[in-house]
Amino acid sequence: MASNQLMIVISVLLLPLALHSIAAVENATNNTVEKNVDVVVEGMVYCQSCEHFGTWSLAGGEPISAAKVAVICKDHRDRVSFYKAFETDAHGYFYAQMW
Repeated sequence: MASNQLMIVISVLLLPLALHSIAAVENATNNTVEKNVDVVVEGMVYCQSCEHFGTWSLAGGEPISAAKVAVICKDHRDRVSFYKAFETDAHGYFYAQMW
């Protein structure tokens, strides 16, 4: 008789824990958040000064307006999987949003 009462007491004590766990799992599955990942390439296009020809220096370089910039992505077989062209603004700046 005492063991039956002990089992009932333990069951009553563990029941709220079980219900809380079920509610937590249900809330976790209902609150899925969709992630939206944007891939962006941005930069400046300059005309290098003739004084620094053949170097990485941009000293004296001028930004190029209306320059065409292309972004190409290739897969593991070196095939083009994405291509998109962009144009720089009056200050040589471009902002290329891929996806």
